[in-house]
Amino acid sequence: MSSPDDMMRDRERAEDLVLAARDERSLPALRRRVAEALRLDPDCIIAHLLLAEVADGPAEALAHARDAVAAGERALAEAIADGDTHLWYQPVGRSWLQARAVLAEILWQRGDRQQAIAEGHAILERNPGDNQGMRYILLEWLMQAGSVAEIDALLAAFDDASAAWQFAEALHRFRSQGPGPVAEKALRAAVAGNRHVVPMLSGKVRMPAELPDTYALGGEDEAALYVHAAFAGWLSAGDAIGWAADVVRTVAPKRPAKGKGKGKDGRG
Repeated sequence: MSSPDDMMRDRERAEDLVLAARDERSLPALRRRVAEALRLDPDCIIAHLLLAEVADGPAEALAHARDAVAAGERALAEAIADGDTHLWYQPVGRSWLQARAVLAEILWQRGDRQQAIAEGHAILERNPGDNQGMRYILLEWLMQAGSVAEIDALLAAFDDASAAWQFAEALHRFRSQGPGPVAEKALRAAVAGNRHVVPMLSGKVRMPAELPDTYALGGEDEAALYVHAAFAGWLSAGDAIGWAADVVRTVAPKRPAKGKGKGKDGRG
């Protein structure tokens, strides 16, 4: 039976092999390194994840993602049983949460929407601070396949000033309650956070030719990234874009009217 020190060394060697495998130029060489890693540590989560990444088709990717999640569950059995919600701050815990996110994404892509949504909720339960940004993915999924109550609960769980969150709430209120005061209040709050979104949504301002790599809250870059990701959802929600543009016109600051020049005596 291996000692704890031997097991730790095998785990570290396995992870090094996976990192080296990513540098391989051929798929067979990559697979050989990963196989060697799994011989050293069958519960090497990142090895299973790499196999999911290079899988030959969705079914194989799903199987490897499930293997990655199962490996994490074995390695973290005690912490999981204790309901630990700080797993993100442990290397193995972080890998396990990332594996669950990969599994959720594959499930969604395969059309297993409710299973994907359940995984998203489970990830947030284990990582309530949401270092992964899972709430944005889950909110998008719920907007497509969830109930009004589920969306309301998720929106209420996070105090998030981002355009992605604020404008999603405005769209949700419009879809669920119509263009009334509740939706308008949500939209006004979103516009106060980023005034560039609605002009881009409505086509009044052109999107940049290339999406930015970074952004600042309230800036044009944030607006472009949000509109790129969310335009289809707004477009499919009836006259949501027209409604948003109308509301913005009522909140936009008016420029003072140009008066006639004054004469020397102060009169026009």
